[in-house]
Formats: sequence, C-alpha cells, structure tokens
Amino acid sequence: MDYGVARTHYTCALYTEWAALYRNDSSDPEAKILFEKAYELRPDLDVIYRQTYGYPSTRDTADLIEQVRNERAMAEIQEMIEGNLRKTGREDLIR
Repeated sequence: MDYGVARTHYTCALYTEWAALYRNDSSDPEAKILFEKAYELRPDLDVIYRQTYGYPSTRDTADLIEQVRNERAMAEIQEMIEGNLRKTGREDLIR
C-alpha cells in the first residue's frame, strides 16, 4: 500500500536527518545517501519546503531545501544562458 501523507511525513523525516548531518559536515557521505533516498521518494522540493517551514524544529530543513532549490535554479539558468550563447556563436562569453 502507498499512503501519500505517510510518504510525505517519512520523506520530511529523511530530509530532516539529511539537514542535520549536512549542517555538521556538508561532505558527509551519509548525508548524501539520505538526500538521494528522500529525493527518490519525493523529488518535489516545494512540498517538502512547505511541510517543514511551519515548524521550529524543522525550519533548518526548510532553509536548506530553499538553498538547494535556489542552487538548482541558478544552475538551470546558467545552462540556458550558455546554450543561447553557443547558438549565437558567442562561446567566448562563457565563463
């Protein structure tokens, strides 16, 4: 059986464990494993952000989720810019 609410709460717990490990040591391999497991279960970080932001005990999780979302958005924007520069023959402007 698959219960959506239970899956979301379990995933929030995984992301919260990840956040605690990540805050201690951002290169912790266990943190990476937890994030990947949580992301596989619930890749929609907007949902996780909304679920964790409202509670003081998981606010750090929400802050890190926001950071991940921003980093991914910036990477996507950078890829679009570089793609457009390549299309227009302006590769010299790529950093």
